[in-house]
Amino acid sequence: IRSPYTSALWANSDFEKRLGSELIEAGLGHLDSAEWGNPIIFFFYLHSQSLAAGLQLIKSRLAAIGLLSHVEIGYADFGDECWRTFYPGLEKAGA
Repeated sequence: IRSPYTSALWANSDFEKRLGSELIEAGLGHLDSAEWGNPIIFFFYLHSQSLAAGLQLIKSRLAAIGLLSHVEIGYADFGDECWRTFYPGLEKAGA
C-alpha cells in the first residue's frame, strides 16, 4: 500500500497494525514492514494461494476507513518478476 501523507491517513494512524492483525486472524497473511517517507509504503505478506482474498480484504478495509481513494495497492508477481498495481490500476482497466 502506497499512501501520501493526508489528513485521512493521519486520522487512521496505526491502520496498518489493525489490518495486519485482521490478515493474521483470517489466515491470509500479515504486516511485514513500512518504508517511511512521502509517500509511505506499507508492505504486507499475503499467502499466494489466498492472494485474491487478501487483496480484497485490504481494499475493503481501506474503503471502510476512508483511505482507499488516497492509496495505491500493488503486489509483486514473482512469476513475471514485476510489480503489478491492483488498485486503482486493474479497476480502471475493467478487471
